[in-house]
Formats: sequence, C-alpha cells, structure tokens
Amino acid sequence: MEGALCKELKSMGYKIVQTFRGRVLFNAPLQDVFKLNLWLRTAERVVLVLKRFEAETFDELFDGISQIPWGDYINKKGAFPIVKVRSNKSNLFSLSDIQAISKKAIVSSLSKKYGTIIFEEKYPIYPIHIYIKKNVVTVGIDTTGKEGLHKRGYRKYVSTAPLRETIAAGIIISSNWDFNKSLIDPFCGSGTIPIEASMLAMNIAPGIGRRFACNNWPFFYKYQWNFELEKAKEFIKNIDLSIIGSDISSEMIKIAKLNAKSLNLHGKIRFEIKDFFEYIQIPTESWIVTNLPYGQRLKIRKNKIIRHFKEIFENNKDISLHFLSDSEKVPKIFGRKPKRIIIIYNSGLKVYLYQFW
Repeated sequence: MEGALCKELKSMGYKIVQTFRGRVLFNAPLQDVFKLNLWLRTAERVVLVLKRFEAETFDELFDGISQIPWGDYINKKGAFPIVKVRSNKSNLFSLSDIQAISKKAIVSSLSKKYGTIIFEEKYPIYPIHIYIKKNVVTVGIDTTGKEGLHKRGYRKYVSTAPLRETIAAGIIISSNWDFNKSLIDPFCGSGTIPIEASMLAMNIAPGIGRRFACNNWPFFYKYQWNFELEKAKEFIKNIDLSIIGSDISSEMIKIAKLNAKSLNLHGKIRFEIKDFFEYIQIPTESWIVTNLPYGQRLKIRKNKIIRHFKEIFENNKDISLHFLSDSEKVPKIFGRKPKRIIIIYNSGLKVYLYQFW
C-alpha cells in the first residue's frame, strides 16, 4: 500500500524522500506527529527517524547509535525497548546481536546525559525500531505505540477473517472512488470497507477515537494534541452518501451495523442480507470495492464468484471494480488484463488487488 500512502502524504503537503517495500520516508515538522497519527489511513505506524548511517561492523553500529542524543527524547525513567529489528542484504544479520548492541549504545548515550548506568525503564515508553538494509541503518522511535494505526476503535466486533482497516482504506483510496457515486461491497463481513469509505468521504480522522505513545512524551505538549483533535472534529463533513454493504450472513450484517453505530454512521451506510449472486444490475458508474472470500475450502466457489464478477462488469455500464483475491486466475477468467494489479499481504497471506474500470 505504499502507493496509497504516498498519495495521502502528498495530499497533506509532505515531500516524499524515498519509498521502500513496506515503508515510506518523508519530511515533516516534529510537531506534526500528532496530526500524522490522527489522519493517516493507510500507514500502520509513524516512526520518528533519528538517524540514518552506514554500518558494516558491530563497532560501527554501536558508534552510530551511541552518537544519537537520546537524552533529548528519553527521560530518565522512560522505557526504551527495542521492539522491532530488521536486516536485509547486510553484513550485520543476527537480529539478537543487533538488538543487544543497539541497547548498549542507547544506554551509553543516556549515561552521559543522566550520569548513571542503571535505568528503571518505567514510563513513558519509547519503542525503538532498527532497520538495516544494504548496510544502511535507520534508527527511529515509534510514535504510534503498541497498537498500530489500524486499531481505529470502532470495530468492536469482527468476522472470522477480518480485513485490516488500513488495507481497506488503501483499497478505497487507490480506487479513486468518486464520493458522489455509489460504493458497493457485496462481501462486507463486519463492515470494514463501507465504514472506511464513509470515514474517508466524511473526512473523519481515523485516529480520532484513540491515543498514541507520543501522547505521553514530555517533549510534546498537551495543547498541541488538543489543538489537532479539535481541528479534526471541525473538519468532519455531514454529506449524503450512497454506500451499500451486503453479506449472505445475517450475523455479519448485525455485526457490521453495530460497528457503524459506534461511529454514529446511521443513515450513511445501507447494510443488507444478500447473496452475491443476486447482484445482476447495479447503478450506473458505481464502484464495487470488496474483499473476496478466499481459502482452500472455497476453491470451487471462488472461481464461480470471479466468473460472476466478470458478468457484472460486462453487463453494467461504466462501473469500476476493485477486489482482493488470492487467485492468480482472475485475468484468465476475465479474458482481459486488469488496469492494475497490486500485491498485498493481508495477515501474512499474499493476495492481489485486481482493478478494472
């Protein structure tokens, strides 16, 4: 979803420095950390990058990390767990050793600031990320916290195979949905895609109902958070929408309605119990955005679903079709190439976002 994230960041006025697989590096003022956590729909975390440097040995790794002025960020009683370590195509590849050396380097830096080598590590928490790729080390602090940005807070109930909220938002953004047109999700499950669509159209900040790790850091002021939060509330638009979420399961529709209710989206989404194969004619210029059922037990039904999608696409005027599937046979079944295919990993499973218009 890097493309969708870049689109978000550019629309917010930020300059992209570099795009990696699974990460986007960009410039922003430090005080924008609250705004980014509040508003980004497709990012999983916002990491404050403290330094990037080359290291081919553990001595170089130690020196590079120890030179960071950690005391400017971490207070004396703060906890600084190294929660994520990644290494790819680098001389340093032992994750446990990278973690141990990095921890020692941080302690060394903090010792100079506070005059002690013993740290209680109680509160607040500053989660540390270490990425190494082709011997380039990126060191950062996770401003989001333990729970990623996909945890919006509205999904009180979930289906057996829920779609992550950030992926749902990414699919909608990459579909270029026109808010004045209908959006239909015929496999809505617990309602994630219709709810994310309504939040996007109504300009509801996805992080408006929660807090983040950076809320507890002393170098950020409470008034900055309150200012961004109040501004986010003022930006909400009360507009008419045509969003339909359907599912064959009455239990799923019940759950979807409860989730939408927690965001006061009454009247913005129409949820209904409906078999996908009942969809024959749909409104002109509609968007279909959905996550198809996948798994081995659905193998036969899966191809049948894709064939029916082909019929819908061919028999309805000017529709836009965007769906996730783990099948590689979609182009063959459709008899045409999609306008775009994006590979996504949903809970570790490789799936494809097929887009036809």
